[in-house]
Amino acid sequence: MTTLLGACHQLKVLITSREALRLRVEYEFPVLPLAVPDLEGSTDPAVLLDAPAVALFVARAQAIQPGFRLTRDNARAVAEICMRLDGLPLAIELAAARIKVLPPPAMRSRLAQRFPLLVAGPRDLPDRHQTLRAAIVWSEDLLEPEERAVFRRLSVFVGGFTLEAARAVAAENLAADSLEIIAALVNKNLVRQEPTKNAEPRFGMLETIREYAWEQLTASGEVDRTRGQHLEYFVALAERAKGLFDSQHAHEWLAVMEQEYDNFRAVLGWAAERGHVDAELRLASAICRFWFLRGSVGEGYRWVDAALAKSREASPPLRAKLLHGTAALARQMQGDQERAVALDQEGLALARSVGDRETMARCLLNLGHARNPMKDPQGAGALYIESLTLARGIGDRWIMGSAVQGLAVVAGAEEAFIRAARLHGAAEATFESYDLPYSPHSVTDQTVLGRSIVAILSRLGREAFGAAWAEGRRMPLELVVDYALGRLGLPAPAPSRSPDPHKGAEANPLTPREEEVARLVPQGLSNREIGKTLVISERTVDAHVQHILNKLGFNSRAQIAAWVAVSREVTPAPNSPAV
Repeated sequence: MTTLLGACHQLKVLITSREALRLRVEYEFPVLPLAVPDLEGSTDPAVLLDAPAVALFVARAQAIQPGFRLTRDNARAVAEICMRLDGLPLAIELAAARIKVLPPPAMRSRLAQRFPLLVAGPRDLPDRHQTLRAAIVWSEDLLEPEERAVFRRLSVFVGGFTLEAARAVAAENLAADSLEIIAALVNKNLVRQEPTKNAEPRFGMLETIREYAWEQLTASGEVDRTRGQHLEYFVALAERAKGLFDSQHAHEWLAVMEQEYDNFRAVLGWAAERGHVDAELRLASAICRFWFLRGSVGEGYRWVDAALAKSREASPPLRAKLLHGTAALARQMQGDQERAVALDQEGLALARSVGDRETMARCLLNLGHARNPMKDPQGAGALYIESLTLARGIGDRWIMGSAVQGLAVVAGAEEAFIRAARLHGAAEATFESYDLPYSPHSVTDQTVLGRSIVAILSRLGREAFGAAWAEGRRMPLELVVDYALGRLGLPAPAPSRSPDPHKGAEANPLTPREEEVARLVPQGLSNREIGKTLVISERTVDAHVQHILNKLGFNSRAQIAAWVAVSREVTPAPNSPAV
């Protein structure tokens, strides 16, 4: 081929192949699976037909059953079939061939096991195209022994894997280099590189191929060993990633947890099923904060509570962390407030007995929240102060920020309004240093926080409120802690020229569109994302956000989020005292 191309300079040869020929003059044009529809969008048949995968299914179905049409009754089922078959043309054609005996809804329900259904292709095609299994078997038969071993072991991953994970779980103790094996599987189209925001590459399998590889792993007798390595790797990863949060690389921690969440969920389930109690407890403890910040409170509560029930024989530090983690999630579940307090109290006692200052600080923080600092400022304040003191000793900025925020609410309840505004500003700046999206689960009670901010604003007026908040934002954290603990006094700012204690306390001064924008801020959306949601330009959202800040007398998105939480509940009457 090289000789022929070298002799005939105008010659072009089009070759289809399972993998590249690796010739110097070769240009690769990958043939990707057909695009599948987005089921979060429209399920109108005319819209779904624009997806090539759906169009192929309908065309092949009509070749067998001329009266077949895509209708509102079957369109979603056809779209789901195409998605579950990964847009693979052969798989879609084999599925459509069953249309005479299986209408789309019945076909969809049988796709839990793809291979028995996807058989009986046209007789004029090669044997490897007669069934989906035969097509994959043909590709697998061309693998080298070590490539075949890695291929089947990679099926243990759910939602993809990194090179490091593949090396630890699927390619350990192999003579060949793991990178070369993964490259060979990618070149042979059994593994594909997936898009990622990180510098490190990420890989995965189409679910159809993964199902076949899992069958081969099961037949090889390697399932337990491979799943054990999978579990060991992800427990260690979760514990390492947890350290990223405490080192102010929280955005990296969150990205790792989001990217690997399907794997974490899979190993948690397997650990629980097989009785690997220590691994289950360690993993549940390590990712508890992720559930909390992600807002997956219900799912996290179920996992952590199940782990806690098995933790009687666990080490005291691990059990104390699980007690606190369960309490933190229980507090977000309606009706579980009393249990949350009991769990935190037990966790605090256990943490004190072993000198675990981090868990002590976290339990104290949550117990302060449970007191409701607006109703019991003295009791809550004492708990926040002890938590803040411990957090400072271990350098945990997140707990420090949370305790300062709690003490800001306490100060507002005690009518120390300038102090309260300063502490709120300082807490906001501390949280921002973590580079995380705004989360309602990162504060004390969201409604309590919102009421506190609105009450402080209504008493100080916009000018004094904004100046004190900005002053708190500028304070170094060490100074903030001393100020919050009452070890440092700051002079009161000069009074504004025309103080108006009720200015800015209107129930809702926003236009309907501004209110729509404001109510998306607590979701952590950027202006671009808000614009996409509301189908308006990013520049228009920028203007709306600035108008909202001006009208409410605010200078940060956190203040908007807090106002949203209570805007329909707090309407201060003239001359009414702040709470």
